[in-house]
Amino acid sequence: MKALKIIGIIILIIIILFLIIGIFLPSKVVVEESITINQKPNVVFKQVNKLKNRDVWSPYKEIDTASIITFEGPDLSIGAKYIWTGGTMGDGSLTIVESVPYSKIKNSLDFLEKGGAEEIWTFEEAGDGVKVTWQTTIIDLPYPFGRWAGLFINGMMKPIQKKGLENLQNVCEAIIFYPEITEEYFEGQNTLAIKDSAFMPDLKQKFGELYGELMGYIMQYRLQMTGPPYAKYYNWEPGEIVVLEAGFPVAKEYKGKGRIMATELAPGNVVTATHYGPYSTFEKTYEAIDEYIIEFGNVIDGYPWEVYITCPAKEPDSTKWETKIYFPVE
Repeated sequence: MKALKIIGIIILIIIILFLIIGIFLPSKVVVEESITINQKPNVVFKQVNKLKNRDVWSPYKEIDTASIITFEGPDLSIGAKYIWTGGTMGDGSLTIVESVPYSKIKNSLDFLEKGGAEEIWTFEEAGDGVKVTWQTTIIDLPYPFGRWAGLFINGMMKPIQKKGLENLQNVCEAIIFYPEITEEYFEGQNTLAIKDSAFMPDLKQKFGELYGELMGYIMQYRLQMTGPPYAKYYNWEPGEIVVLEAGFPVAKEYKGKGRIMATELAPGNVVTATHYGPYSTFEKTYEAIDEYIIEFGNVIDGYPWEVYITCPAKEPDSTKWETKIYFPVE
């Protein structure tokens, strides 16, 4: 009986110590890992800022293969939401609440009844690469068990973060080319152009017709061209007729004739990128421009146009074709 009493006292002391010490244990835990990736900051940033890319490198996708992933909100940047349900890790969501290109991303994590967390990513130029830091802060750990469990969170999560950063490194360093996107002021340009339309499969033939007609007019009246041809697009929807403007930049405001009109590419702010490769591969460059415009909060103010720097008739290798793409913005 005496032995049982002693055991009871010991257990009581342990419980009291457990409760008292728990008061002084932190209610949050910060876990942080870094890695240097040999890639441009904008390329790495986009892998984290676009949540649909997350499954490609996320270590949690490997840990919990049963989770069903869905998305809400925009594809990227502030408001984008990544939701997981039905897996061994339970249900939860991640929402981007702050996005500063190409330096910082802040995410809010909601584990429902299990609490929440905050995730901060930072991107710093480091020589020819970028130092990426992934910091997770577990907040409001419940007293007392959650606070005691917090002592072990660092040891459990650091290897997971390290694995995720290594996955991210492999993905980013495998990207051979990503278009360089810039903002600049376009000075404006006088042009001679024809506005017309065609279905997508007929565009090649249509451009041949339009540029041929324009060249004939320019040569007939000995007008001065100042650069390669361009095309402005007023719409681009699969299956629909494309309304376009094909033209050449010219030295001054010449007179038009018939459907050949004297017009201009108006001066103003633009977001621009250079595409290298065949015209059939434009999609990735346009996607990158769209993402840039969203990330930096630009407002499109007009219709995009393409300037065909390389003439396909003179350069048969389509991988060497250079095209400049412009989006007018406010």
